Amino acid sequence: MWREIVGGISSTCTLAAPADEPALTELTAALGVAAPPDLQALWLEANGIRDRHGDGIWSIERVIRDNLEFRSYPEQNDLYMTFESCFFFAGAGNGDQFFFPIQADGRINRPDVFVWNHETDAREWAASDLRRFVEQWFGGRLTR
Repeated sequence: MWREIVGGISSTCTLAAPADEPALTELTAALGVAAPPDLQALWLEANGIRDRHGDGIWSIERVIRDNLEFRSYPEQNDLYMTFESCFFFAGAGNGDQFFFPIQADGRINRPDVFVWNHETDAREWAASDLRRFVEQWFGGRLTR
């Protein structure tokens, strides 16, 4: 499904080889939260989508690495609100990051995608779900 969606939107995107279930289990263990079902399904088809600028939806490995880095970088404490409630999964190529919000119960309960502005620390709604994010971002209708 995801390969067809992306292929119908953009001819400049590169889709990685599929991830496997053990990688999803590793992600949940490392971050303490499961990725939303749509993102898991996407990764099982393509473990990352690169746009023509080299950014886009990250691989599972990068999601683990970057989320752990954001959550443990002490110098950021003086600059930004906590990132404990953000599940970053994609980059805009300019330092801004896209994320799903982690609710107080420690789960991702809503499909909405938000964007974190690295210059202002603003966190703003970007799309109602992953499919619309993919359609808008890779289709050039969502800009940063």
